[in-house]
Amino acid sequence: MFRTTGMLLTAACLILHLGCKSKKEATTFKEVDQLQKAADQQAHQKRSGGKVARLSASTRAFLADLNKEREHMEGELSADFIHRYHVEKGADGRNYVHALLMMDDTKELRQQLDKLGVKLKGQAGPAQMARIPVNAVEKIAYLKGIKLIQIQAP
Repeated sequence: MFRTTGMLLTAACLILHLGCKSKKEATTFKEVDQLQKAADQQAHQKRSGGKVARLSASTRAFLADLNKEREHMEGELSADFIHRYHVEKGADGRNYVHALLMMDDTKELRQQLDKLGVKLKGQAGPAQMARIPVNAVEKIAYLKGIKLIQIQAP
């Protein structure tokens, strides 16, 4: 009984800490995670003024780690970050990661991705493999027509 009550209290504390405004009480960590994702999406939509692509768990972890790297970096990414996300240095000197994009296949979107330095590779329906500059991953999430970004992770 104590273990279940403790989990409920932990979930309630997480909801309060995360600023979720849901009146529904979360009874599992899965529900807490769903509430957090909903709060994140609302925050992204407010910042972008529209729809935002879904970010896979690996992409969310990548962006969180990238923000930590930016706080501590002195020009270059750490060897640990490069190894963890299979970052490659392009011929143009930029750092790239591989990702799967679920996207609309429109000329305008392809032009926007090209401007950001994204190299599109093989395609199967709406799924598109891409090589994305590390600093452009977050910007791509705000492009109209991008439905999902999944960074390749080990």
